[in-house]
Amino acid sequence: MTDMDTGRYWVGVANLGHRIYAIGGLDKNWDNILSCERYDILLNKWCDMPCCTLPDTFTNRVAFEVVRQRYVYGFGGADKKGDTPKENFERVLRLDI
Repeated sequence: MTDMDTGRYWVGVANLGHRIYAIGGLDKNWDNILSCERYDILLNKWCDMPCCTLPDTFTNRVAFEVVRQRYVYGFGGADKKGDTPKENFERVLRLDI
């Protein structure tokens, strides 16, 4: 497997067919990553997903699930300190893949 273009910690992951999606996370300096990458198992290649830019800095500790073979839903999220926007935080992201 080839290396990702951007190394990530606390990254969200989803699988659809022969592709694996790496969404958000933290970089080597523990800064938030607002982008997504897709790995094609058949081509052994990573590519950026510019259409999947995340809306804020709560990019890590997000659980992702593929729905209807088209959307990736993300639930939750925290910033690089582990904080959420508010105490009773509920958030759902939808990425069109």
